[in-house]
Amino acid sequence: MQTSDLETFVTVAEEMSFAGASERLKISASAVSKRINRLEAHLGVKLLQRTTRSLMLTEAGARYLAEARLSVIHANRALDAATSLQSQPQGTLRVHAPMSFGKLHLSNLMPEFLKRYPSITLDLSLSDDTPDLLSRGLDVAFTARPVQAESYIARKLLELGSIVCASPAYCEEKGVPDDPAGLAAHNCLIYTHRHNKDVWSFAKDDSNIEVPVSGNFRSDSGEVVRDAALQGLGIARLPNFIADNDIAAGRLVEVLADYTMPSRPLYALYPDRKLMPKKLKVFLDFIAKYLTVDLPV
Repeated sequence: MQTSDLETFVTVAEEMSFAGASERLKISASAVSKRINRLEAHLGVKLLQRTTRSLMLTEAGARYLAEARLSVIHANRALDAATSLQSQPQGTLRVHAPMSFGKLHLSNLMPEFLKRYPSITLDLSLSDDTPDLLSRGLDVAFTARPVQAESYIARKLLELGSIVCASPAYCEEKGVPDDPAGLAAHNCLIYTHRHNKDVWSFAKDDSNIEVPVSGNFRSDSGEVVRDAALQGLGIARLPNFIADNDIAAGRLVEVLADYTMPSRPLYALYPDRKLMPKKLKVFLDFIAKYLTVDLPV
Protein backbone atom coordinates (compact mmCIF):
# COMPACT_ATOMS: atom_id res chain seq x y z
CA MET A 1 0.00 0.00 0.00
CA GLN A 2 1.34 3.42 -0.95
CA THR A 3 0.93 6.68 0.99
CA SER A 4 -0.22 8.35 -2.23
CA ASP A 5 -3.14 5.93 -2.39
CA LEU A 6 -4.23 6.85 1.14
CA GLU A 7 -3.95 10.56 0.41
CA THR A 8 -5.96 10.11 -2.77
CA PHE A 9 -8.72 8.23 -0.91
CA VAL A 10 -8.88 10.94 1.78
CA THR A 11 -9.04 13.66 -0.87
CA VAL A 12 -11.78 11.90 -2.82
CA ALA A 13 -13.77 11.44 0.40
CA GLU A 14 -13.41 15.12 1.30
CA GLU A 15 -14.29 16.33 -2.19
CA MET A 16 -16.88 13.59 -2.84
CA SER A 17 -15.68 13.80 -6.40
CA PHE A 18 -12.99 12.15 -8.50
CA ALA A 19 -12.74 15.33 -10.58
CA GLY A 20 -12.37 17.47 -7.44
CA ALA A 21 -9.65 15.17 -6.12
CA SER A 22 -7.92 15.26 -9.48
CA GLU A 23 -7.85 19.06 -9.47
CA ARG A 24 -6.72 19.29 -5.84
CA LEU A 25 -3.97 16.69 -6.18
CA LYS A 26 -2.96 17.93 -9.63
CA ILE A 27 -3.12 14.48 -11.18
CA SER A 28 -5.37 13.04 -13.88
CA ALA A 29 -8.78 11.57 -13.08
CA SER A 30 -7.57 8.22 -14.40
CA ALA A 31 -4.66 8.32 -11.92
CA VAL A 32 -7.13 9.00 -9.10
CA SER A 33 -9.23 6.01 -10.17
CA LYS A 34 -6.15 3.80 -10.46
CA ARG A 35 -5.00 4.66 -6.94
CA ILE A 36 -8.46 4.01 -5.45
CA ASN A 37 -8.72 0.67 -7.24
CA ARG A 38 -5.24 -0.30 -6.02
CA LEU A 39 -6.11 0.61 -2.42
CA GLU A 40 -9.40 -1.31 -2.52
CA ALA A 41 -7.62 -4.33 -3.98
CA HIS A 42 -4.98 -4.19 -1.24
CA LEU A 43 -7.61 -3.96 1.52
CA GLY A 44 -10.00 -6.42 -0.09
CA VAL A 45 -13.01 -4.15 0.54
CA LYS A 46 -15.01 -1.57 -1.39
CA LEU A 47 -14.40 1.92 -0.01
CA LEU A 48 -16.45 3.99 -2.44
CA GLN A 49 -19.78 3.34 -4.11
CA ARG A 50 -19.65 4.88 -7.59
CA THR A 51 -22.43 5.45 -10.11
CA THR A 52 -22.60 7.72 -13.14
CA ARG A 53 -24.31 10.39 -11.04
CA SER A 54 -23.15 9.98 -7.47
CA LEU A 55 -20.30 8.99 -5.21
CA MET A 56 -20.57 7.91 -1.58
CA LEU A 57 -18.57 6.10 1.06
CA THR A 58 -19.40 2.51 1.83
CA GLU A 59 -19.69 1.51 5.48
CA ALA A 60 -16.12 0.15 5.30
CA GLY A 61 -14.97 3.37 3.63
CA ALA A 62 -16.52 5.55 6.32
CA ARG A 63 -14.82 3.51 9.04
CA TYR A 64 -11.50 3.51 7.23
CA LEU A 65 -11.50 7.26 6.53
CA ALA A 66 -10.50 8.40 10.04
CA GLU A 67 -7.54 6.01 10.17
CA ALA A 68 -6.50 6.95 6.65
CA ARG A 69 -6.50 10.63 7.57
CA LEU A 70 -4.27 9.97 10.57
CA SER A 71 -1.89 7.90 8.46
CA VAL A 72 -1.59 10.71 5.91
CA ILE A 73 -1.01 13.26 8.68
CA HIS A 74 1.73 11.12 10.25
CA ALA A 75 3.37 10.61 6.86
CA ASN A 76 3.33 14.34 6.20
CA ARG A 77 4.78 15.02 9.63
CA ALA A 78 7.62 12.61 8.93
CA LEU A 79 8.27 14.37 5.62
CA ASP A 80 8.19 17.76 7.38
CA ALA A 81 10.71 16.55 9.93
CA ALA A 82 13.00 15.15 7.25
CA THR A 83 12.96 18.39 5.25
CA SER A 84 12.89 20.88 8.14
CA LEU A 85 16.52 21.86 7.69
CA GLN A 86 16.11 22.80 4.06
CA SER A 87 17.06 26.37 3.21
CA GLN A 88 13.88 26.81 1.16
CA PRO A 89 10.50 26.08 2.83
CA GLN A 90 8.32 23.93 0.61
CA GLY A 91 5.27 21.73 0.52
CA THR A 92 1.52 22.24 0.79
CA LEU A 93 0.30 24.49 3.60
CA ARG A 94 -3.36 24.03 4.51
CA VAL A 95 -4.85 27.10 6.23
CA HIS A 96 -8.35 27.84 7.53
CA ALA A 97 -9.76 31.25 8.51
CA PRO A 98 -13.12 32.93 9.27
CA MET A 99 -14.86 34.03 6.08
CA SER A 100 -14.80 37.84 6.36
CA PHE A 101 -11.38 37.99 8.01
CA GLY A 102 -9.89 35.73 5.37
CA LYS A 103 -11.40 37.66 2.47
CA LEU A 104 -10.58 41.13 3.78
CA HIS A 105 -7.10 40.54 5.16
CA LEU A 106 -5.50 37.15 4.58
CA SER A 107 -6.30 37.07 0.87
CA ASN A 108 -4.47 40.37 0.40
CA LEU A 109 -1.34 39.00 2.07
CA MET A 110 -1.14 35.66 0.30
CA PRO A 111 0.37 36.88 -3.02
CA GLU A 112 3.26 38.55 -1.16
CA PHE A 113 3.81 35.43 0.96
CA LEU A 114 3.91 33.16 -2.10
CA LYS A 115 6.30 35.52 -3.88
CA ARG A 116 8.68 35.16 -0.95
CA TYR A 117 8.24 31.40 -0.73
CA PRO A 118 7.47 30.11 -4.23
CA SER A 119 8.06 26.47 -3.29
CA ILE A 120 5.06 26.51 -0.93
CA THR A 121 1.59 25.64 -2.23
CA LEU A 122 -1.14 27.36 -0.20
CA ASP A 123 -4.56 25.76 0.30
CA LEU A 124 -6.82 28.36 1.99
CA SER A 125 -10.34 27.44 3.17
CA LEU A 126 -12.79 29.99 4.58
CA SER A 127 -15.80 29.49 6.85
CA ASP A 128 -16.96 30.83 10.20
CA ASP A 129 -16.75 27.42 11.87
CA THR A 130 -13.53 26.36 13.54
CA PRO A 131 -12.79 22.88 12.18
CA ASP A 132 -10.91 20.05 13.82
CA LEU A 133 -7.37 20.42 12.49
CA LEU A 134 -6.45 16.74 12.57
CA SER A 135 -9.57 15.42 10.85
CA ARG A 136 -9.22 18.04 8.11
CA GLY A 137 -5.46 17.70 7.78
CA LEU A 138 -4.97 21.42 8.43
CA ASP A 139 -1.65 22.99 9.35
CA VAL A 140 -3.14 26.10 11.01
CA ALA A 141 -6.53 27.68 11.67
CA PHE A 142 -7.25 31.26 12.66
CA THR A 143 -9.99 31.61 15.24
CA ALA A 144 -11.42 34.18 17.64
CA ARG A 145 -13.28 31.55 19.64
CA PRO A 146 -12.16 30.26 23.03
CA VAL A 147 -9.55 27.55 22.61
CA GLN A 148 -9.84 24.43 24.78
CA ALA A 149 -7.65 21.85 23.11
CA GLU A 150 -4.65 20.39 24.90
CA SER A 151 -3.31 18.86 21.69
CA TYR A 152 -3.06 22.26 19.96
CA ILE A 153 -0.91 25.34 20.39
CA ALA A 154 -2.73 28.68 20.32
CA ARG A 155 -0.57 31.64 19.33
CA LYS A 156 -2.24 34.96 20.08
CA LEU A 157 -1.83 37.44 17.24
CA LEU A 158 -3.92 40.47 18.25
CA GLU A 159 -7.14 41.71 19.79
CA LEU A 160 -10.17 42.09 17.51
CA GLY A 161 -12.35 45.03 18.51
CA SER A 162 -15.93 45.90 17.56
CA ILE A 163 -17.67 49.15 16.73
CA VAL A 164 -21.28 50.34 16.51
CA CYS A 165 -21.97 52.27 13.33
CA ALA A 166 -24.55 53.39 10.80
CA SER A 167 -24.67 55.24 7.50
CA PRO A 168 -24.79 59.08 7.47
CA ALA A 169 -28.22 58.85 5.78
CA TYR A 170 -29.61 56.69 8.60
CA CYS A 171 -28.17 59.00 11.26
CA GLU A 172 -29.71 62.02 9.58
CA GLU A 173 -33.13 60.44 9.18
CA LYS A 174 -33.43 58.48 12.43
CA GLY A 175 -30.96 60.24 14.71
CA VAL A 176 -28.48 58.43 16.94
CA PRO A 177 -28.85 57.14 20.52
CA ASP A 178 -27.18 59.09 23.33
CA ASP A 179 -26.49 55.94 25.32
CA PRO A 180 -26.71 52.17 24.77
CA ALA A 181 -30.25 52.01 26.20
CA GLY A 182 -31.35 54.20 23.30
CA LEU A 183 -30.66 51.36 20.88
CA ALA A 184 -34.10 49.98 21.80
CA ALA A 185 -35.64 52.68 19.62
CA HIS A 186 -33.53 51.78 16.59
CA ASN A 187 -33.42 49.07 13.96
CA CYS A 188 -30.34 47.05 14.90
CA LEU A 189 -28.71 44.82 12.30
CA ILE A 190 -27.84 41.47 13.85
CA TYR A 191 -24.78 39.36 13.06
CA THR A 192 -26.08 35.92 13.99
CA HIS A 193 -22.76 34.09 14.19
CA ARG A 194 -21.86 35.78 17.48
CA HIS A 195 -22.84 33.99 20.68
CA ASN A 196 -24.33 37.21 22.19
CA LYS A 197 -26.03 38.32 19.00
CA ASP A 198 -29.16 39.76 20.67
CA VAL A 199 -27.35 41.46 23.55
CA TRP A 200 -24.69 44.10 22.94
CA SER A 201 -22.15 44.83 25.68
CA PHE A 202 -20.57 48.21 26.39
CA ALA A 203 -18.17 49.64 28.95
CA LYS A 204 -17.67 53.18 30.24
CA ASP A 205 -16.02 54.54 33.39
CA ASP A 206 -15.47 51.05 34.81
CA SER A 207 -19.15 50.19 34.33
CA ASN A 208 -20.36 47.36 32.12
CA ILE A 209 -23.68 47.72 30.31
CA GLU A 210 -25.62 45.04 28.46
CA VAL A 211 -28.60 45.98 26.32
CA PRO A 212 -30.98 43.77 24.33
CA VAL A 213 -31.25 44.73 20.66
CA SER A 214 -33.61 43.82 17.85
CA GLY A 215 -34.21 44.62 14.21
CA ASN A 216 -35.65 43.39 10.94
CA PHE A 217 -32.41 42.10 9.40
CA ARG A 218 -30.13 39.29 10.50
CA SER A 219 -27.25 37.52 8.75
CA ASP A 220 -24.43 35.10 9.57
CA SER A 221 -22.07 37.19 7.39
CA GLY A 222 -20.40 40.28 8.83
CA GLU A 223 -19.88 41.65 5.33
CA VAL A 224 -23.58 41.31 4.53
CA VAL A 225 -24.46 43.16 7.76
CA ARG A 226 -21.96 45.87 6.75
CA ASP A 227 -23.62 46.18 3.34
CA ALA A 228 -27.03 46.57 4.99
CA ALA A 229 -25.65 49.34 7.21
CA LEU A 230 -24.15 51.08 4.16
CA GLN A 231 -27.61 51.07 2.57
CA GLY A 232 -29.06 52.88 5.58
CA LEU A 233 -31.08 49.97 6.94
CA GLY A 234 -30.06 50.39 10.58
CA ILE A 235 -27.34 50.41 13.22
CA ALA A 236 -24.81 47.58 13.13
CA ARG A 237 -22.20 46.17 15.48
CA LEU A 238 -19.25 45.19 13.32
CA PRO A 239 -15.66 44.04 13.81
CA ASN A 240 -13.19 46.87 13.29
CA PHE A 241 -11.48 44.96 10.50
CA ILE A 242 -14.75 45.07 8.53
CA ALA A 243 -15.94 48.60 9.36
CA ASP A 244 -12.83 50.77 9.70
CA ASN A 245 -12.23 51.44 6.00
CA ASP A 246 -15.84 52.57 5.54
CA ILE A 247 -15.64 54.79 8.62
CA ALA A 248 -12.40 56.35 7.41
CA ALA A 249 -14.05 57.05 4.03
CA GLY A 250 -17.18 58.53 5.64
CA ARG A 251 -19.48 55.80 4.34
CA LEU A 252 -20.25 54.76 7.93
CA VAL A 253 -20.37 56.83 11.11
CA GLU A 254 -19.38 55.58 14.55
CA VAL A 255 -22.28 55.56 17.03
CA LEU A 256 -21.85 55.68 20.83
CA ALA A 257 -18.20 56.64 20.45
CA ASP A 258 -17.92 57.38 24.20
CA TYR A 259 -18.45 53.70 24.95
CA THR A 260 -16.17 50.74 24.25
CA MET A 261 -17.12 47.21 23.30
CA PRO A 262 -15.38 44.00 24.38
CA SER A 263 -12.57 42.73 22.19
CA ARG A 264 -11.66 39.14 21.38
CA PRO A 265 -8.22 37.65 20.80
CA LEU A 266 -7.38 36.24 17.40
CA TYR A 267 -5.40 33.01 17.65
CA ALA A 268 -3.40 30.98 15.20
CA LEU A 269 -4.21 27.40 16.19
CA TYR A 270 -1.94 24.58 15.08
CA PRO A 271 -1.12 21.00 16.13
CA ASP A 272 1.40 20.54 18.90
CA ARG A 273 4.53 19.39 17.13
CA LYS A 274 7.97 18.87 18.58
CA LEU A 275 9.46 19.96 15.30
CA MET A 276 7.47 22.67 13.53
CA PRO A 277 7.71 22.44 9.73
CA LYS A 278 9.61 25.35 8.24
CA LYS A 279 6.71 26.13 5.91
CA LEU A 280 4.45 26.70 8.94
CA LYS A 281 7.03 28.70 10.88
CA VAL A 282 7.67 31.17 8.06
CA PHE A 283 3.92 31.52 7.47
CA LEU A 284 3.14 32.28 11.12
CA ASP A 285 6.01 34.76 11.37
CA PHE A 286 4.89 36.48 8.17
CA ILE A 287 1.25 36.72 9.27
CA ALA A 288 2.11 37.89 12.79
CA LYS A 289 4.25 40.71 11.42
CA TYR A 290 1.63 42.04 9.02
CA LEU A 291 -1.46 41.57 11.14
CA THR A 292 -0.10 43.13 14.31
CA VAL A 293 1.15 46.14 12.34
CA ASP A 294 -1.67 46.70 9.86
CA LEU A 295 -4.87 45.70 11.62
CA PRO A 296 -6.67 48.18 13.89
CA VAL A 297 -7.88 46.83 17.22
